[in-house]
Formats: sequence, C-alpha cells, structure tokens
Amino acid sequence: MKKTKFYFAIMSLVCYMAGCVSQPSETVPDREIEIAESNDESEAADHGSVPAGQDDSYVTGEWHVDTPENHGMDGEKLADFIDSIADEPINSMIIVKDGSIIAKYYKGSYDADSIFALNSCTKSITSAVVGIAIDEGFIEGIDVPVSDYFPELEAAADERKKAITFEHILTMTSGFDWPEWTDWNYRFGDWTISDNWVDYVLNREMANTPGEVFNYSTGDTQLVSAIITKATGESERAFAERYLFEPLGITSVRWPEDPQGNSTGGFGIEMSSEDAARFGQLYLNKGKWGEEQIVPEEWVTEATAEHSEGSFYSSKYGYLWWIEPASEDVLYDFYYAMGFGGQYIFVVPELNMVTVFTSSLWNDTGRPYLYFKEDILGMAVVD
Repeated sequence: MKKTKFYFAIMSLVCYMAGCVSQPSETVPDREIEIAESNDESEAADHGSVPAGQDDSYVTGEWHVDTPENHGMDGEKLADFIDSIADEPINSMIIVKDGSIIAKYYKGSYDADSIFALNSCTKSITSAVVGIAIDEGFIEGIDVPVSDYFPELEAAADERKKAITFEHILTMTSGFDWPEWTDWNYRFGDWTISDNWVDYVLNREMANTPGEVFNYSTGDTQLVSAIITKATGESERAFAERYLFEPLGITSVRWPEDPQGNSTGGFGIEMSSEDAARFGQLYLNKGKWGEEQIVPEEWVTEATAEHSEGSFYSSKYGYLWWIEPASEDVLYDFYYAMGFGGQYIFVVPELNMVTVFTSSLWNDTGRPYLYFKEDILGMAVVD
C-alpha cells in the first residue's frame, strides 16, 4: 500500500456553543492521508488482499483497508478532494464502503487514537439507545406520555404539556419554547449552568401544540436521557456501554452528565473517528453486528424515516436522525448524524457506505455536509 503525506500548520479553535464540546486548543504541525492504491500485484492495504465486495473484518477486529476502485470509487479524485480541503479545519475523515476503509484522513497530530467531540451526533446515538431500551422491555413504546416519567406535568397550567409523548421529544416536536436556533443564537442560554437541567426544560412555556411544529431542541433530548435513566435504573452511558458499545467493540467513549447524573442526551459524547464509523456501520447493517441484532431492525428503519419536516439544509427529521431523500441535487438517499462545528456520520444504504467527518468549523457547521453531498457522492461511479 502506498501512502501520501502532506504537512502544514493550523491552530484549532475553541468554543462552547449549542451542541458543542470543543477540542482542546493545540497547534498541529502536519496531516496524513491514507488511501490504498492498486499496484501490479493488486495488493490492497495492511490487512492483505481480499476479493472485491463486502468485508466483515470489523465485526471481530480491525477494519479491512482496500482500494477505492475495488468499491466503485475513484481513488485519484478522492485523493484530490482530500488535498483540496488541506487548509480547512477538518480534523478527520473516514470513508467505509462495503465494510472496508477506502480513505482515511487525519489533520496534524490527530490519528486513529484521537478522541473527538461529536457534539450533537450524540442525539443519533441516543436514538439507538432508545430502540434497544424499548426492545428490552424497559420502555413501553413511543406513544407513552412524557408525564408517565415526569408526573409533575400533570399539574401544569398549560394543558398541552400533558399531551407530550415520547415520540414528540424524539422528533423535536414537543412544543416547548426552546429558541436554540433563534434567540439563543445557537447557544444553550443559561440552561447548562442551571441546577437541574431536566426541570429547566419541563418548566419552559409551551410555544406550540405537541406534534405540530419541528423545533430543534437539545433540551428535548435531555428529557430522553432522563427517561432512559428512570426506565432502566442506570445512566444512558452505563446502559449503552452494555447493550451498544461493548458489542460493537467501541472503547473510546467519553460521555458527560448533568448535575443529577443523567448522561447528556443531545451533546457531549466523544469518541474516535473509527468508533464513530462503527456506529454508522451498525445502522448501515440495519442494527446487526455479525450474527447479533444490536438495535432492532424495525427501529433502525423507523428512526431513519421522515417523521417531521426538519429545517436544517432542508433535511427532514426522523427519530434524532437527519434524513436526506434523493432529489435533483442529491444523487442518493442518505441519513446522517450531525454535530455543531462540522461533526457528521453519513450513511448511504444504496452505496453501502459510511462517511465520518470531525471538524473545528465553529462558524460553518454545514460545510462537510456540502462536501459530502456535492463531491463525495459524485465519486461513487468510477469514470
């Protein structure tokens, strides 16, 4: 396998904004791109040559690395694309196709062992935990009233609070007044410095009837995490460690909690890029990992289907996943987890592909989304 390395310097930015847990500020001196290239012997990467097609080595060990061309991608164009983003604060990018890593990029001193803040990608991981908790019988279903877990809502002056269901907070249509993307200017206001994050959300006034209006709310996802804790008797992180991370071989997770010990349901999770790719691969596999069904297939299907209008880049919204249907501007259906500052886990079922970005794009969260939609998807067919 041949490797191409490039070197440059950049100072990473530090912020704390909506859904953002920033990377430590550091100067990074170089970057590295790894793309397996074909040679006369058709040798494929560090793990040896395998026939083109699906490789499931990741289930029990490390990812297999293969040439882009063996998986319907143009390696030269892919290398040129990665070179074109060299001066941008994109910290890592991994493309997995047919179960093999076909491109791996790390900026500067970052590498496979680096832990990245995924910010609001946490929401999609929370969605998976909910699906498991329902399947295991801890939560009855998505039609359960939120007041079953927070009985104080029964005494609320606004009758609309009693009508909020679990599905409403999974689709961000709870109706709570939560101006995360407007008046708070992509910040959390004084929420995260309050003594009780859950009470803060529950005490917000209602702006809409539940189920009628999509409104992006990290507050809603904190209610989801608190419900997981109430239903299972353990924090979302502890539950996820046993039922999700350990079966996938994900070992790099860091996950903070609120003052009451609830894991942050909508932001804050950190892990390596390759572990994030494992999570994306699980969803690409319809929740199955080897012979084990980790997340129910029915839940994966429902969670990644449109349930509310959404608003960000015109993407629709499922159960804490963004949904992008094919159109004149989009070559293939895909869905994705998105975190503030340019963190993404893209899943494209038709291409059998997962792509992960981590970034420090604090003023341009959507840039990797555009690169993925306009550049990477366009490389899926080799000229």
